[in-house]
Amino acid sequence: MKIQTLKVVKKKSILLNPIGFLSIFYSYIGWPSLVVYLIALMKTRLVLPVFDWMILICLGLLFVYSVFYSGIVESLVVFRFHWGFLFFYLFFRNKTHLYGFRNLLVVLVLLTIIEGILVNSVISAVSLPNYPSADAFTHFSDVWQRAYSFGGNASVTGVLLVSILSIIQPTLMIGFGVFVAMIFVGSGSGGFAYIAYIAYRFVNSSLKRVLQLIVVIIFSAFLVYLLREFQLFSKLSFEYVSFLIELKQSQIDQHVSKMNNFELLMGTSKSSNLGGDFLWLTFFVSQGALGVILMAFFALGRINRINAFGIFIIFIMTLHYFVLFSLPGQFIAGYLFAMKSQINTLRKR
Repeated sequence: MKIQTLKVVKKKSILLNPIGFLSIFYSYIGWPSLVVYLIALMKTRLVLPVFDWMILICLGLLFVYSVFYSGIVESLVVFRFHWGFLFFYLFFRNKTHLYGFRNLLVVLVLLTIIEGILVNSVISAVSLPNYPSADAFTHFSDVWQRAYSFGGNASVTGVLLVSILSIIQPTLMIGFGVFVAMIFVGSGSGGFAYIAYIAYRFVNSSLKRVLQLIVVIIFSAFLVYLLREFQLFSKLSFEYVSFLIELKQSQIDQHVSKMNNFELLMGTSKSSNLGGDFLWLTFFVSQGALGVILMAFFALGRINRINAFGIFIIFIMTLHYFVLFSLPGQFIAGYLFAMKSQINTLRKR
């Protein structure tokens, strides 16, 4: 009788791959990192299921329309910003088992903590490339400087750390490390994502992890206390949420009222609509109802029990910040979308 053995694949460090390095450190490297899209495409085997081909063909037709409507250069800028995660999804298809994200999370947590210590002691945040210029004075503080880290934005960094945390089997030390990183990030969105992750893990945990989760919940309560002390807790308050809802309603009315029926369907594909503080609205303005439908179909077709929380938290937080549309966010989202719904993908990742 022939006995089958399970082949164990040693995980590669994704940061040693140029695709991972250029994507994660985009905020420090700058525009030269954009070559990563070409590298990812060159290393992709375009042997795809029918579902993926349908999405890509429809997106290609939408791009052709955009070229006629706005020109090739502007269309490339808009589609790179909104759909860049597809390059990484194609690269990681059938490769997620080769790369481990546990070590990546450890590196990013240490990077965030070290940067947080430095910008509050011996280094001026203005001098670092992952922060805005000195003219954007609201991003800087003499009391407590938030660490922007690899995301180039405190909220983007915080949410992406939690999204990676959600796809590994974290030790108590890793969970505590993310908690400390959240203190230096000082983001309401990051804090909300972290607390939501704790609740998610608690609901889906086995009994032997309950005590560990209780400890982490205590850490979370301490995090909320610190956010209050540094006057960042207001971003987790009902008053702030109500203000955001009213603001976003007015922004929807303002943008949609300027669009004709054809633009509502196909989008405007204008780079001037990128950015802002309501990223899903600007996505709709640029990509139209067809773009929204394509995004929804692709996301729903790739969500499973392993990647569901990570994708959910990235999409939710992109309501207000450019989490999905940042280069590190696209890289991490591409990996999440490529993950298969198999319990083995969760082990030693």
